[in-house]
Amino acid sequence: MADTSKYHCTRCNDEQQHRGVRWPEGFVCRRCYQQATRRRGTCPRCQRPDRLLPGLANDQPICTDCAGIDDPRLTCTRCGDQDEPHRRGLCARCCLTDDLTAEVPRV
Repeated sequence: MADTSKYHCTRCNDEQQHRGVRWPEGFVCRRCYQQATRRRGTCPRCQRPDRLLPGLANDQPICTDCAGIDDPRLTCTRCGDQDEPHRRGLCARCCLTDDLTAEVPRV
């Protein structure tokens, strides 16, 4: 039987979400997860530049280290950069490289 339980997203307060992730702040729905994993910049807490900023503290985005988010899916298995997971554990840049360098079959 399928799991029909619903979760309350701690970010958008939607109570009808079926899937998502559990981070230290609580359950985060898929929509909020995608928004969070597309945010980059300098972390206001640790001041490290060019970081993925999926966490939240006082309504400010913070990096994974400062937020206590230990999610291996956020690290590309090829280049090691923290980014939104795109395909088979790879970031969008590595997927694009694969797509552009793939051999095109001859017809």
